[in-house]
Amino acid sequence: FVYDKFCSWFIELSKNILHGNDEAAMIRRASVLKYSYRQIVTLLHPITPFITEELWSHLKESKEDLLIIQDYPEYDETLNFSNDQEMMNKFIEVITSLRNLRSSLNLKPKEEINASLFTDQKELIEFFKNTEKGFEDLARVKSLTVQTKDLARPTKSVMKATTHTEVFIPLDGSIDLTEQIKKLEKDLGKTEKEIEKLDKKLSNEKFISNAKDEVIAKVKEEHSDLTEKKNSIVENLENFKS
Repeated sequence: FVYDKFCSWFIELSKNILHGNDEAAMIRRASVLKYSYRQIVTLLHPITPFITEELWSHLKESKEDLLIIQDYPEYDETLNFSNDQEMMNKFIEVITSLRNLRSSLNLKPKEEINASLFTDQKELIEFFKNTEKGFEDLARVKSLTVQTKDLARPTKSVMKATTHTEVFIPLDGSIDLTEQIKKLEKDLGKTEKEIEKLDKKLSNEKFISNAKDEVIAKVKEEHSDLTEKKNSIVENLENFKS
């Protein structure tokens, strides 16, 4: 959590806010960062007491005592923002897809791109639009469009399908699409194998009889998501080959 989610994502997404002109947003983000850092240091204290006590001396309020006598953090249901977490996980997945597509095109780190996202989840569309600056900061996206899947896709593009969003980077005529077609076909084969495994599980009477309802429901949901991903890849392959 500390190395990946907190440092690689939350701190990176906070930099422009902390150096921006919106003072209210700056104070709000700094407060969340400080709260999170205090909790992290407290959680780590039994493992690395010397370094965490030193860090605490810079984080604590003037009236607070040493970290060693502070209460250890406990789970707080009021801080369980499951929907926000789900949205952010999907954002991270799309950013990772864009970075992988950039890498497949051998684009330079500072080279900007246009990106098109297609999803049928209305809440996710709004989230992506409201997080446009994050796409610019973390994937060098200079122009972002977010649309529903009933609209036309870019015909000459590299594409990555997640279980919720189709990610496109339009190409110019100088790039050979052959390699991109091979990658999509490889991804299609992998997705079909995953669907086949779930098909076997769902057709297994022993599994259906013994598994809990929530487990069966989760497998069915995964099957549905993968099927949607497969359909997205197939459609994009058809566009490339036409």
